Amino acid sequence: MGALIFPGILNIDPDNPSLGIIGGLAAVLLAAFHSHIFHSHIILIIFGSILAVMILKIMV
Repeated sequence: MGALIFPGILNIDPDNPSLGIIGGLAAVLLAAFHSHIFHSHIILIIFGSILAVMILKIMV
């Protein structure tokens, strides 16, 4: 499964792979804070990453 995540991150927008990388970093940061601060469900981490990419696509 991990072998599919990184290529998927790079293929979010082939013209601008930085969008996917930032979305992946958002997921990593939300997951890191998940255990210490938020105590949220994993689905909120996924939605947070998707929201970060959607906001960046609107801004670009």
